[in-house]
Amino acid sequence: GFIRSIGGSDASFELGSLGGEKRSHAEMEAGSLAAEAAATAVLLEDPLLLTTGGVDIETFRIRYPMDDRAFEFLSSSSVTVQGRVLRDFNPRSANDSDYSSLVTSVVKKVRVELES
Repeated sequence: GFIRSIGGSDASFELGSLGGEKRSHAEMEAGSLAAEAAATAVLLEDPLLLTTGGVDIETFRIRYPMDDRAFEFLSSSSVTVQGRVLRDFNPRSANDSDYSSLVTSVVKKVRVELES
């Protein structure tokens, strides 16, 4: 089970599923900061993930199915174009089986906007 002592500034937590390991609040916060730092490092290694709020192009394709031509058009675009499309893409209908023409149209629009 989960037991938390209250009353001291350095509260201890016991997590039964971790074999009774006790961790101070400071230790738990340090672990959380380490996890956040690791996630940030992943984002910094891939500029596209950073510009899209962590959404990658493969996840986008799963969420918004498209044919190979539309996907190639998107994936061959600059990281800046891809980032804008992945971040701002917001179709009116959420459950279409094919977003190819809409993705292609949005990529073209973003390319033109960024070229000017």
